[in-house]
Amino acid sequence: MELTASAAHPHASRSVSPIFLWFVIFAIALSPFTGAQGAETPIDLPRLKVKAIDHERRIVVFDAEKGSNVALDDQVLVCTARGEFAVGRVFVHDGGHLAINIGETAPMPAVGDAAVRVPNDVGELIRSWMPPGSTLTTRLDARSPSGATAWFDCGSRDGIRAGDRLLVMRNEIPIARATVAEARDRVSLASIVPLVSNVSCNVGDMACLWPGPSDLRTDTLETRVLFVKAVPQSDRIEVWLPIEKRDGAAVGQHWEIRRAGEYVDCVEVVDLRGRFAIALQSAAFAASPIAVGDSAALRTGQHVAQGRISLRVFRRDGDYCLMNGGEDVGLEVGGHLAVVRDGRTVAELEIDTVKVDYCGASRTVPAGHGNLLATTRPGRESGVRDWDAVVPLMALPFMQESAGLGRVEQVIQADEWLVGRPGRIGASVAAGQLVRVGGPPASIGIVVFVADGRWAVYVPRSCRRGSIATGDSISKP
Repeated sequence: MELTASAAHPHASRSVSPIFLWFVIFAIALSPFTGAQGAETPIDLPRLKVKAIDHERRIVVFDAEKGSNVALDDQVLVCTARGEFAVGRVFVHDGGHLAINIGETAPMPAVGDAAVRVPNDVGELIRSWMPPGSTLTTRLDARSPSGATAWFDCGSRDGIRAGDRLLVMRNEIPIARATVAEARDRVSLASIVPLVSNVSCNVGDMACLWPGPSDLRTDTLETRVLFVKAVPQSDRIEVWLPIEKRDGAAVGQHWEIRRAGEYVDCVEVVDLRGRFAIALQSAAFAASPIAVGDSAALRTGQHVAQGRISLRVFRRDGDYCLMNGGEDVGLEVGGHLAVVRDGRTVAELEIDTVKVDYCGASRTVPAGHGNLLATTRPGRESGVRDWDAVVPLMALPFMQESAGLGRVEQVIQADEWLVGRPGRIGASVAAGQLVRVGGPPASIGIVVFVADGRWAVYVPRSCRRGSIATGDSISKP
């Protein structure tokens, strides 16, 4: 992309689109994202009541309805009359009863206490409901001498399926792709194709299903920069992303590069070579040089329309600003944009020119004045800065400042079971609902029991991205 001095105050003859057309375009863009979430119903978890207790052997017995598909290794969470939680695994069952063993340090329930059974294939159930940007994980358990095949420690009951494609990571950097050839109950066998020549897969390496279960449907694709390479006899920089056509890569896509959550650059894919998408860095759009390990997120017109990925101010001249998005994200002359900083609206801009990959706009009124449809709080400072975030004005009502629900109060069982409490008035969850825990990258848990303002949450190992600790956030998926 080339900018000249005349680009600072361009004039255009395009007609202004009616406001209702902007609204229709935004509503159409938003519907695939909100519709999937709005249609979600909780996963049904069977409820039980304690029927009998053997205190000496710490065994708890429950009635089980015929045809309830109870399986050995199912887990049962019991909530005592004192509001304490205890967990045990089914070790015996017949046609009408099941029993669990409660650990020595766990509180013992009483007859009549409520309980919930969690099937041992809950990971497979969660897979179908996973929100965009989340995925299943596993670890390399054993590898062949050549490194061409490997066993991973999750299987079909954890949500892994034959044909799944995994991204093998080390320190969150992709080092190989794996394709699952066989998924047994708790292990999977996969073929390995390296992405780098100087690192081989080892036992303990983490792998994740990538793209995630709902990522392609919502265009929520994120990866890491694997190579940065100067183009010979040019000032351009090639950026190599480990993504190919069947993963959703395409020539012409724009990917936003970030480091520790902060904007770095926006690059355009110009070629697909084998297992990689090759993008070119734009010096005009670069806040800082791109480095190996930087995260990369696909940016589409829908993402911009919904406020999920912001445009950025990359040049200013008084009240006139240039942003790094144009026809490629569906912007038109006459459209209105909002400059957002730290969750506050700073200013309103009106677009007066649109090019293929950038647009120009003038500030009309400071934030907090005029007809702003913002749900964010007006800022005290109205000055626009380089690299400020910019979103369509009509996206502001749909931008939530926080989807936080609460915090982890207690970890009951190593990184699997936790107790949460609401972190704000009105925050609530329901049994069977999915939540994010910690992150990013976040783990995905399922709410199993809600009692007296406390939530028991189960995080299957295939849904866990790291260790879980007291104080970690719990948020909407």
